[in-house]
Parts: sequence; C-alpha cells; structure tokens
Amino acid sequence: MVESLCLDLWIRIHGGRFHGMNGAADEWPPSPGRVFQALVAAASRGQTIREKARDALRWLETLVPPTVAAPHMTRGQAIDLFVPNNDLDAVGGRVERIGDIRTQKHVAPKIFDEEQPFLYSWRFDGDPLHAETVCAIARDLYQLGRGVDQAWADPRIHTVEGRASQLAQYRGEIYEASGAGDGIPLSCPTVGTLASLEARFEGGLRRITRVGKVQQFVQPPKPRLLQVSYGSSATRYMFDMLRGDQSFATQPIHRAAHLVELVRNLAAERLASALPDQRELVESFVIGRSAGDANRPNPALRIRILALPSIGHAFADRGIRRIVVEIPTHCPLRADDVRWAFSGLELYDPDTGVVHGVTLTPAEDSEMLSHFGFGKLNSRWQSVTPLVLPENAKRRRIEPTRMLEEAKAGAERVAEEQRAVRAGLSALRQAGIHERVAVLRVQREPFARKGTRAEAFAGGTRFAKERLWHVELEFEEQVPGPLVIGDGRFLGLGLFAPEPPPDGAAEPSHVFALAIEDGLVDGADAEELARALRRAMLARMQRVIGRGRLSPFLTGHNASGEPTTKLHLGFAFDPKGRRLLVVAPNVRGRDRDHLKTVETALQGFDDLRAGFAGRLRLRSTTIDISVDPLMAPSTQWTTVTPYDVTRHGRAGAIQSVIDDVLGECRRAQLPVPVVDARDVRGVPGRGLRGAVRLTFATAVRGPITLGRTRFLGGGLFLGSDTAK
Repeated sequence: MVESLCLDLWIRIHGGRFHGMNGAADEWPPSPGRVFQALVAAASRGQTIREKARDALRWLETLVPPTVAAPHMTRGQAIDLFVPNNDLDAVGGRVERIGDIRTQKHVAPKIFDEEQPFLYSWRFDGDPLHAETVCAIARDLYQLGRGVDQAWADPRIHTVEGRASQLAQYRGEIYEASGAGDGIPLSCPTVGTLASLEARFEGGLRRITRVGKVQQFVQPPKPRLLQVSYGSSATRYMFDMLRGDQSFATQPIHRAAHLVELVRNLAAERLASALPDQRELVESFVIGRSAGDANRPNPALRIRILALPSIGHAFADRGIRRIVVEIPTHCPLRADDVRWAFSGLELYDPDTGVVHGVTLTPAEDSEMLSHFGFGKLNSRWQSVTPLVLPENAKRRRIEPTRMLEEAKAGAERVAEEQRAVRAGLSALRQAGIHERVAVLRVQREPFARKGTRAEAFAGGTRFAKERLWHVELEFEEQVPGPLVIGDGRFLGLGLFAPEPPPDGAAEPSHVFALAIEDGLVDGADAEELARALRRAMLARMQRVIGRGRLSPFLTGHNASGEPTTKLHLGFAFDPKGRRLLVVAPNVRGRDRDHLKTVETALQGFDDLRAGFAGRLRLRSTTIDISVDPLMAPSTQWTTVTPYDVTRHGRAGAIQSVIDDVLGECRRAQLPVPVVDARDVRGVPGRGLRGAVRLTFATAVRGPITLGRTRFLGGGLFLGSDTAK
C-alpha cells in the first residue's frame, strides 16, 4: 500500500504586511497560484528553468489544491501614492517633466503577526522525489506578491498524521478547498500553468514591437490558473433530547451552560474509554484541558457543542430540546468516532448516579438550524444566550441589601456599557470574525419576548453574572452563521440568531424608479440604457459628495479599478413599465449614508441623453412593494431583459443556462426554483444569452436580478402578473 505524504511549505513574509499586486487588493490569504508563481521565479536561472525543476513543477500542477493556513489578519490604513508612470515618451523624454506623468497607486496592506507563518500543504501518494525537488526550489523563494512582500520558505515533507498534529497547534485560520461556490475564491495551479507562465514571460519580452515607424504594445498572455472555492467547513451532527416515550425532553434555556458541560463530559468519558490511546486528544479537543499553554490546542480545531433553544416564533417557549456537535475539518479526532460518542448517550448525574431518563438521538429534521443562520448570510444578529465577556468588562456588583446606598449613577452605567462594547469587539476577533461592525449594543434584558435576562445563565457555572451581557450586532457586510462568540462559546453561551425584519420576510432592496415620459426609441437596448443611467448617476453623485472618491458601493469598483466582490448599486431598464431603475440591495451600516447620496443625486433628474436609445424625459415615481411586479411576492418570475450566463458550463447550451441560473440563485440566497430556459443563443463577445422563467415552491419577494450583467440591465425578472 502506497503511503500518503504531505508537501508542506511554511512561508514567512517580512514585516507582517502583505500588499499583493495586479489588482489583488482583496486577496486573502495569498493564493496557492501566487505561491506557484513564486516557486517558478525561484527555480529560474536567468531565462531558463532546469529540466529537473521543470518536471517537479509540472508534477505539482497535477496535485489537488492544497490546504492553506494563514494568521489572523487586520486591514491596514489605505493610502494613495503618486509615482512616475512608465511613459516618459509622452513628455518627449524630458526628465524634468516627470511630474506631468505621475500616476496614482492605491496601497492597502494587510497586517498580521510576523512570527506566524503561512502554510501551503499538498497531499500526494508515491515516491517523494519530485516533492524533494520542490523543497529545494522553495529554499530559494524570495518574495510573494509585490517587491515589498519579501518572503522565505521552510519546506518539509510530512506524513498525514504529522500534518494533522501541526495544524492542531496552528494559531490562525485553516482553509480547505470546498468545491462549493460560497467560499473564498483563490487561484490554484493546474495542468498547463507552468507553460502559460513561460509564455507570459516570453510575451513580456516582445510586448513592444515596431511596425514601420509606429511602436505597438502587445499585452502578454494571461497565466492559466484555476479558481477554487476555499472555506473552513466543519462536520455537523444534530441530536434530539428524547425521553423513553420518544417525546422531547425540555431543559430551560438558562441551564444551557450546565447542560452542555454535562453532555460534553459524558461524551468525552465515553470516547476516551473506547479509545484509551487518544485520551489526551479527547482532553484537549473535547474538554479543552491541556498540560500548559504550550500544548493548548488551536480553538478553531476544538469540538463545539451548542444547545439549541426552540425559536422561530414570537411565542416559542425557548426550551432546549436539541444539541448540535460541530467537528472542525482538521480536528485530529475522527468525526465518525465523535458522532458515536454522542449518539445514544444517556444523561445522568456523574456525582450521584441519578439517571435523567434523557437520550441523545440523531435528529431527522434539521429545520431548527435555519433559525440560527446555519449556512446563511446575515448582517444583523441578536444573542439568544448571553455572551461571557472578560473580567475587565464586568459590571460592578451591588449588594442586594444595599440597593439604594450602592445604586449606580448614569455615568457609571455608561462606562460599564462602553467597556462591554470594547470587549465584545475583541471577542469577535478571538472567534475569528473580522468583518467590520457598524453597531454593537449591549444590555442585560433579552431581545425576544420569551427570552431570559443575562444574569440567570450564570447559575451553576464558573462565570460571574456581572460578566454576562446580551448583545445585538450589525455588520457592514453579511457574515455566515452560526455566530457563537465570547468566553463561554464552548459551553453553550454566546449563541446568536439572525434578526429578521419585523414581518419575518427577507428585507427588500431599495429601488428607485424613474418613469420615461418621452424620447425613448423603439427597440432600445436595455444594457445601453442601464449604462447611460449609470454614467449620469455617477456624475450626479460625484457632484453631491464633492471632490472625494465615490464608494465601491456606488461605483461597483474598488479604488484599484477592479470590480468589487461586494454588493453595490445596480442599474436596469424595465421595458414593460417604461422606467429606469436604481437598485440598492441590502442597505446596512454605512451603506445608509450612501443611500442618502443616491436620493440627493436623483432630485431634479429629469433629462437623460442615452445615445441611440434617445434623449429621455424622466419623472421620479414611487414603487408600491405590495403590488408592483418588480417587488411583490410571486411564485413565478420571468426575465424581461436577457439573461447572460456568468460562465459557460460543459453541458449543452440550454443545460448550461439552467445550471448557471441555479448557481446564481444560490449566490442570491434564493430558494431552489424550477428553471425553464428558452431562446438560448450564443452572442459573440458575450457568451450564452436567453430568456428564463423561475418557478418557486413558495412566493418570493423581488427584485430579482441574476446573471453576469445583473448590475447593468441584464437578467431582470418580473412577477407572473405582468410577465405572462
């Protein structure tokens, strides 16, 4: 049997700052494709690569995408630099006029612990000869990204067990190629990457050619890299707490920490008894105990047990009836062993031996997970069980018999809440959540009608009641669930649920409409109209804010000029309603200020010169979200502007459109629809285009814009009332 080995490249970047290059301002962690390019540069001797090194790099191309580990990162202050452009000919070769050709460079470093290395680990089977050659190449690695990103590598060849041990002690975030479309896209080497890099190098040498007296610039070919979705997934099991008659056994919510501790200890003892040689691992990764700080496991690899109260309705009693167990991908304990330890576990008091008559049984219905945001994105969250904050954030205790004498003044209460807010932000970072927070509010009272005050959860735990707070969070961007933070996150405390809008439906986007009263040419192109609207709106919004730079939320582009991956304004034309639309999705946090900019820019906007589509006379109009076909809930939605696929699949044309639409629905967090595609055709320079009808099992609220041109007029859907 061939032994599986791992090729590990431990890479350190000088200075604890990473800048990236070529428009990769949002890249984190540095991609495996970037590491491969750095290896090619390290293997090069002048303009050639030794044949032995070439064979090793070709072998590396064939391996599956590596596991990536990166230290925790914070974004540094973005600055703009003005440097000479490489175009001295534009000023006649006069060096004294170099100031006339300065260009703006946007620099936004990512800051991390310099002592914490990055890890890129490829798994392979067979002879390690090529891996040893890659190790030799890696010792010559000298940078990773821009010239300022100087780096060096410590290559090693490990067994799979050795890598698991290394990851267990790693202080940072671990990413695995997930194959799902909702992860972080990172470029990875694939078959042909080395050849494409050599072709790019040769093209760079010949990028300037002379035809007669005219110099021509030819763009070198792009490297061949595979975009792979990376995520830090976990294996998850849910168990029902059942009595002998198969009815639910309910525990009060304020006993969450006591219940989790009991279940944890019983399962750990059961697992350690069955696997005595792994008792130390059980102690570390289930209980969380270790022999000294040096052997303390990475919290990201610890098994997490959550007690799920029944929520989802205003009058739900919030009793605990279910237990969820999460095993991180790289936890050294096998997921199926952990599942066995919890499955069928009978609860009893280990001190008295009293049996509670409650058994953990694998759950058949996982609907409750959706109420806590498992696998979903949301920007607003409220604690269901309170957070445990550090000692320095606890409230001053008041002796119950001296309530009047020791009463707190308003200034003291404000100071306590401010300390709790600061501690809450630190708790987010410690839990590996680094998205910017727009609002963090603390209080002792629950947010839900049937909730429980924070102090009640302290009974029978090691936490003082003054350290417990209920917290409401609002992020500037959406974050995935579940959200569990604070010092009690491994004991059932600090569990959040997404905050729904008041009516329980998905929060609608903000849509501004401009009715076209006159001037529209028959058969006008929807994308041309959307682009004309965008140009005019950008100009008007720039006048509103003055000389500052427009936010990516408004422009759809980062400061580097690259398209942003975040949600931003969309522009569309509704041919049935003869109106132009400005769509601002999921307005949260600072985006509300941008929304005011949009509203101001629309004031007095009554004339649009749209090229061949005509000179339009406009009038601002309102949208009634309860009946308008663009917004009102409907089970059937049909395109009124063409749908352009984001990527042409390998299936036939119609099936490629259907697959692409399903992927877009997942990205937009829509339910899975039945997709009907028709009039599919290939458009030169654009790809596949067609008309699409979506049929959902339940009514879905609009607006729905999907596809590659969804922000510029394409893929606009209307409800069935007008789309027939």
